[in-house]
Amino acid sequence: MKWEVLDWNTPAIDFYNAMGAELQKEWLNVRLSGDALRRLAASSEVGAACGAAGGPNARESSGGSE
Repeated sequence: MKWEVLDWNTPAIDFYNAMGAELQKEWLNVRLSGDALRRLAASSEVGAACGAAGGPNARESSGGSE
């Protein structure tokens, strides 16, 4: 099971640590929106960008088991 917690929510982080959860600090949330998203959508490099982002080390957000 996977979920997210905000880095400032120390009571929740302490609780999750106490129950034995593994905090994966190497993952960063990434967001592209507004003008930047429109530029990417209009770019001829969309396929290349998606290919790089969707490689074998990309995190899936489906909540599947690891």
